[in-house]
Amino acid sequence: MPTFSHLMPSRLITWPVAIGLAAFLIRYGSSQCQACFVSYHSKSRRRYVQSGQFEKETDETGKVVIVTGSNMGIGKETVLELARRGATVYMACRNKSKTEQALKEIIEQTGNNKIFFRELDLSSLKSVRKFVSNFKEEQDELHILINNAGVILETRGLTEDGFEMQLGVNHMGHFLLTILLLDLLKKSAPSRIINVSSLAHTNGEIKVDDLNSEKNYQGGKAYSQSKLANVMFTRELAKRLEGTGVSVNALHPGMVNTEIAKNFILAQTKLVRRNVQSGQFKKETDETGKVVIVTGSNTGIGKETVLELARRGATVYMACRNKSKTEQALKEIIEQTGNEKIFFLELDLSSLTSVRKFVSNFKEEQDELHILINNAGVILETRGLTEDGFEMQLGVNHMGHFLLTILLLDLLKKSAPSRIINVSSLAHSYGEIKVDDLNSEKKYSGSKAYSQSKLANVMFTRELAKRLEGTGVTVNALHPGMVNTEISRNFKFAQSKLVQLFVKPLFVLFLKDAKSGAQTTLYAALDPDLDGVTGQYFSDCKPKKVGHAATDEKVSQFLWEESMKWTGAPKVI
Repeated sequence: MPTFSHLMPSRLITWPVAIGLAAFLIRYGSSQCQACFVSYHSKSRRRYVQSGQFEKETDETGKVVIVTGSNMGIGKETVLELARRGATVYMACRNKSKTEQALKEIIEQTGNNKIFFRELDLSSLKSVRKFVSNFKEEQDELHILINNAGVILETRGLTEDGFEMQLGVNHMGHFLLTILLLDLLKKSAPSRIINVSSLAHTNGEIKVDDLNSEKNYQGGKAYSQSKLANVMFTRELAKRLEGTGVSVNALHPGMVNTEIAKNFILAQTKLVRRNVQSGQFKKETDETGKVVIVTGSNTGIGKETVLELARRGATVYMACRNKSKTEQALKEIIEQTGNEKIFFLELDLSSLTSVRKFVSNFKEEQDELHILINNAGVILETRGLTEDGFEMQLGVNHMGHFLLTILLLDLLKKSAPSRIINVSSLAHSYGEIKVDDLNSEKKYSGSKAYSQSKLANVMFTRELAKRLEGTGVTVNALHPGMVNTEISRNFKFAQSKLVQLFVKPLFVLFLKDAKSGAQTTLYAALDPDLDGVTGQYFSDCKPKKVGHAATDEKVSQFLWEESMKWTGAPKVI
């Protein structure tokens, strides 16, 4: 959603926009389907999307044309128009029944009986040769060859001749077909060869050391390579045919509502979803006997964190503000895991009184604490204040957790080795600690205040890690990823009908689910390899560099001193 634009790199925004718009702004072959687009956009916008219309009337009577892959989509529409203009057209396709049905419809619509089906499977060089042989038995002329057929595949496949399927069909098959038909094209000059490529060719690379994608296969890259091959073949053949009367050109048809476009979008969406959900903590650990506190744990990342900790046998305290919501979540977790050592203790991080009361109540029940996960967070569009007069995002995301952590240090030290996990955000790298306006009284921007609070999390982590060195208590921060949680519920725009109906369904494809979002938290809290590791920042279960501002020692000292002063925390370290 637009409210998150400050929280993520531009490359992450590009994917949902590019693929989402491709799916939404996809071209349609009929005016009836265009109405779907007009219902939301202006007529001028529709004209732009459907731009590039060939409106000249020509008589193609006597012309012989071959169109590959022409029983549906672009190919079928091409044959339909050529038939309407009087051409003799050969539909070169693999699927007999489908092509004969399309052929019948075209003849019925145009009254042109000079439309024929001849079998051609571009994934078989034997089939290509057989097609050419059969065609030459019937025709001694060929005026236009339209190499239209194409495939796009997510998983690697091989042609009959052992070629990577996309390269084999989209390029190699058409290459042989064209070469074998050159004699007729020259004889029929002026004649034309049209290679249907794609804008994807601009992202392609001819892998000279792995042309057949045997070492490393990615569906999107293999497709782009095949489309680049179309363009390079076009340019090279055009040079070689100079002076023969045979012209060769390539084209990008646009994003068209065909099966190949749908498969492309589906394949790319799946690929991105896999990348988005990356960073999984898969090590099995036994947390029986460990006592853990997780703040903000009745929904989203926090709830998923508690669920997994419960599955691993830990005793977990869900530190939350909303009693009924937490008790419902607690009940579900116990039912799913069979672990009854899951408890709710009320904690409102916007109240220092509530923080102190929580700690007092916790210490009455427990004399150990092995893991403290400061997960709770808010993001606000408009400025609000905590009970103690702090700007709400700084107050909840940092000050409340600061006091909570300081008051629990005695138990954490006693229970060492123990861990403190601060859930920050990539937004910290955009943040600035406003030393002259820490409470955002002079000027307020929701996103800047949020980024400041997340930077405070990282600076607190690094400073506390130094102060706790040698105690057996480690402190680390993390970015959970862009996660589909309720944190944006306080943004009016995010709750608008426009966003809920159009933006969210597209954007959500490129967000981590809560379970994936909890993985780095679990990694930082439980991975045995992180014993003794402190003062670090993680993302996708890997160490990452912190933003430059987080390394400013002078500002870090300022933040520590102000946090101590504002919260009235005891000087225990």
